[in-house]
Amino acid sequence: MTQEMENKWENTVKQAEDLLYRLERHYTEYSEKSDKQEKSMSAFTKLFSKWLSNTDSASLNPIHDDFIAGTERIVTELVTALNELEKEDPKLCSVIASKAVGCMLKPEKKYEKTTADWFITAAEQMCLPLLPFLSKEDLAYFRDFMLSRSPRRLMLPKQKEIFDKIEALLK
Repeated sequence: MTQEMENKWENTVKQAEDLLYRLERHYTEYSEKSDKQEKSMSAFTKLFSKWLSNTDSASLNPIHDDFIAGTERIVTELVTALNELEKEDPKLCSVIASKAVGCMLKPEKKYEKTTADWFITAAEQMCLPLLPFLSKEDLAYFRDFMLSRSPRRLMLPKQKEIFDKIEALLK
């Protein structure tokens, strides 16, 4: 490898690792902000916000919209970096993709989901472009993980889409 190619590869690895860190940090910060906001609301405010959320949730709280937009932006950049990385080191590419998907597929709460929990569930669909980078073992792990959360018949439509893509990639 020439020095220029080696530097490009190192930059690609660093970029992919930085994007993975940004994704993890993005989820953590969102959860913290949302939890803080939920705790600061009185029972009356929660009831009122739920009533208003049935009308136009996008205009009520930009934290959730920023989370979805930020997640989409990071995943798009990560897919681009992983495409480059896969050419040189498919194993490292798979590890980074696996960590990103693991960050996005969280265990679900059974009772009293917060608004943030619902937005995190909605953001799961953004892991679809990362699935082809995963190894067969990781795909099997995430398939089993999704089934441990809920049987396929009880999954939300986008969760079924993720599950079906995992199943297709395993074949």
